[in-house]
Amino acid sequence: MIELKNVSHTYKSSKTTALRDIELKVKVGEFVAIIGPNGSGKSTLAKMINGLLIPSKGQVFVDNSPTSEPNSLWKVRQKVGFLFQNPEAQIISSIVEEDIAFGPQNLGLSRKEIEKRIMQSLKAVSMTDFRYEEPHNLSSGQKQKIAIASVLALAPRYLVLDEPTSFLDPKSREEIIDLVMKLNKEQKVGVVLITHFIDEAIDADRIIVLHDGAIALDCPPKDLFFDIEKMRQLELPIPKWALLNYLLKKEGLDIEQDELGIKGLVSCLCSLI
Repeated sequence: MIELKNVSHTYKSSKTTALRDIELKVKVGEFVAIIGPNGSGKSTLAKMINGLLIPSKGQVFVDNSPTSEPNSLWKVRQKVGFLFQNPEAQIISSIVEEDIAFGPQNLGLSRKEIEKRIMQSLKAVSMTDFRYEEPHNLSSGQKQKIAIASVLALAPRYLVLDEPTSFLDPKSREEIIDLVMKLNKEQKVGVVLITHFIDEAIDADRIIVLHDGAIALDCPPKDLFFDIEKMRQLELPIPKWALLNYLLKKEGLDIEQDELGIKGLVSCLCSLI
């Protein structure tokens, strides 16, 4: 379990308080999406989870190992894979397989085990045909998949993704989110997804809304997307499908949308015909 206990953080350089009294638990196999307006502390929180930042106050634990203890930090980073916004920030080798092998090599694994992890990781992201390619020849979406494969090669229990689709086109964005959901469902990897594309949070188990560095809401997606006034209050962008659902209900149409998203709304409306 990932656990943040009374975590606050102030950046010394700017004296800006980015996080305030955060209490949060994420279980293995759970999918948690973290959203909020710019400057709400999302990226700071992400970096706390695998020890890239140590909180000014409070403690962060990963499977009972504190990130503040230097002796625990390597173990924490093995368990918590971290994905940056820009995949080029993580790709360090000139050949795809070398990039994926880098982490396992640093773990001191055998060549046989490294080979196994390269193949498993590439297969997991549907990139086996690109094993011997040069990363700079790949598209942004393909580079992000390779970055994910490199993280998976370390066999993490959790994935923290800090706005992983920010640099991608809509089609690549959808592919990356589908991939993350697949890893969560099939491999039971715990996922913490930081995103400013609010629709990417639809399929999460829980949504955490950060506002001014504090947790303003922790709830299932339905509780947020069907409360338009709450979304406005929290300065969140409102998906068109959620707004249409709200307006139709306001006009007296009796609809109960079970599946979130535009497809869910269309299905719901078709059932009324």
